[in-house]
Amino acid sequence: MRYPVLRRVLLLSILLLPSCSSPVHPPGTTPPGSGGSPGGPDAEALAALDRQATALALQVAGGNVNALDQALKASGIAVRRVSGEMIAPPAQPALGLALADHDPEALAHLQARGGTITLQDLADTLKVVWPQADAARLPALIQSDLRAGVESTVPTVRFWSRLVVALGASTPAGATLLTSAAPGEVTINAAQQSLLLLRLAGGTARLAQSRGAAVPTQPAAGVRALSAAAPCTFGGTEGTIMDGAATAITTGVGELLGYLDSVSALPGESAADAASGLLSKTNLILSYLKFTLTLASFRLDLSSDTDTVERTRSTTHNGEGVVTARAKVSYDLGASWQYANCFRLAFNAAGLDFSSPNAGVVEGADVRWRIFAAQGDGSYADQHLSVIAARAGEEVMHDKTDGAGVAEVHLEGLKQSADLGPAPTAVMKRGEVSAVTSIKTASIASDLVDAIGSGLGGVGGLLGMPAELMYRMWPLSSTLALQVRDWAPTCANVQGDTCWLGTVTVEDHRLEQLELRDPNKQPAGLEVTRADTSAVYTITSGSGPGAHSHTAVLRTQGTFQSHYAHHLKYDATYDVVCADEKTHRTNVEKNTVDEESSAQTSSEGTLSLSLPPDGPYTLSLSYMYGAKTEAVPGHIHSTAYFKGGCNPYADTNTSHDMPNERTHAWGGFDVEGQAHTENGVTSLAGSKTLTLQVDGLPTTRTVTWQVQRITVP
Repeated sequence: MRYPVLRRVLLLSILLLPSCSSPVHPPGTTPPGSGGSPGGPDAEALAALDRQATALALQVAGGNVNALDQALKASGIAVRRVSGEMIAPPAQPALGLALADHDPEALAHLQARGGTITLQDLADTLKVVWPQADAARLPALIQSDLRAGVESTVPTVRFWSRLVVALGASTPAGATLLTSAAPGEVTINAAQQSLLLLRLAGGTARLAQSRGAAVPTQPAAGVRALSAAAPCTFGGTEGTIMDGAATAITTGVGELLGYLDSVSALPGESAADAASGLLSKTNLILSYLKFTLTLASFRLDLSSDTDTVERTRSTTHNGEGVVTARAKVSYDLGASWQYANCFRLAFNAAGLDFSSPNAGVVEGADVRWRIFAAQGDGSYADQHLSVIAARAGEEVMHDKTDGAGVAEVHLEGLKQSADLGPAPTAVMKRGEVSAVTSIKTASIASDLVDAIGSGLGGVGGLLGMPAELMYRMWPLSSTLALQVRDWAPTCANVQGDTCWLGTVTVEDHRLEQLELRDPNKQPAGLEVTRADTSAVYTITSGSGPGAHSHTAVLRTQGTFQSHYAHHLKYDATYDVVCADEKTHRTNVEKNTVDEESSAQTSSEGTLSLSLPPDGPYTLSLSYMYGAKTEAVPGHIHSTAYFKGGCNPYADTNTSHDMPNERTHAWGGFDVEGQAHTENGVTSLAGSKTLTLQVDGLPTTRTVTWQVQRITVP
């Protein structure tokens, strides 16, 4: 059973480096079986493997842990418990790598949360570990190794390579790993970085061991922490990175490792020192990887007091609808963090007190806000001009969380660029508010860095990593969708000197309740039939009235909703006299009928309007009992139970589901009123409720209308 992912920290704890018996191949060389050979997989099998890698990568992109487990297995990477027990044996031939049992879940969580670096960022990181390396050469070497891997006929090597490449397909922006784009434009996500660094660390460690590298000595705090009982005894490269029981295949990083090895040794350095240096570099790589993955324990929750912003109609000031968005940054390093107790002494020695509650909020976290709702979807300017923004004076680039771990921003609609006229039309637009944070300036950041470094026995390596890169690699982010009520100018895009705007709403409520009685006239149940419909007609344009006619035709876009329900429940126990007219018995009868049906549709239509210069107007939609209909397939469920006292052969107990097609109908109307004209705007507004019979049911129909005829100046 796995613990909640938000309380997991992926710990690639490299504390000891025992010897491994797996064979090691010099960098840049190919072990037996890594290329095409007689008896290897055929083309069809390799194609199936490629499809599997692509399919699993898509699932992993969404944080699917089971998919990641399958992908690791197919890649030849084992998963073991902290006791060393094998959980998921790898496919063969194995890569000689292993993860601890909760590592895949934490990695999947980090992957689902998003965030990317570039291939050049990764090269710059490796440059810190190998100062003599030319960072400009590293991206091409990484890509060259991957290109060789995706064509390998060794199933695990091929799958691992194709998985790493396919994982980039979900990246929202940037070029994928094997493109010819500049390294600064090639994006790498959390899973890709982890698999690449894990493979490189494994290859470096094996290379060091092949040259007789000795097991390093632990810092005192780390030794004390690891002196605890199991599960703390599962540590070190053999446990977390090197799977000593597997036959190692070190291809996949051949050219890269070969080049890095060539620039590793210092002038005059002995072979033993060079091997030890390689071992140190392994720990530096994994220290860095561990730090970035530790960020999986942090979370950002974004909320707002409403999801709708109303933009002002004014051309002189912003405002009229202020929304407050709140970003809360917190962390959880609680008891479910499997290795926390193992490293407790090491963390305490570094200044991070894990004897206190291991969950809380982050004060001083840097928060960057983004607030946007496009002016429109037409021109480039419309698509990139926002109609909402933070209020004047609000900090949006370097906001800080307070003592409660919360940062706030207040946003509002921007003033209009042009006068909207006497009767602007509401236009709903999509917007969003986003918050991005890192722990760069958080009060916990330095303690966390020190604690992780000490716990690994690699303080210098961890703190030597580019701090800016660490803090911006996997930022926490969250986005809230907003509805923005904007306004369109009077009769926008209307040709001619008049236009029609407005809506008409028609609501029907039908209800009939019948009391059911048994043969002796006693109450025995209830039959309820209910139907509720709603039709909203939005006027999109109109023509007339003219000089010789008082009639106008209003074109509409209608949206229709309806729900019908019929429920019958009959439950009777009554006395009867049998056929011999002497015997008295009791009958039991129970019947039910249940039907529910809903419809939702839309269509264009027209309304008729008679608008004489003097006197009342008449607004109408023909067909009072069915101006619009929609047939919906469904079923009627019924049960029947009868136990007779006189004739047991008449007993029944049945249940049926019968197909049925329910026709939903939306009715018309005919309403009158007196128009009012002011400043070139003629307004027709009102509400009317009437009662009628629809489909044999008593119905209450309410018509509400708000219509305007506007004369454009």
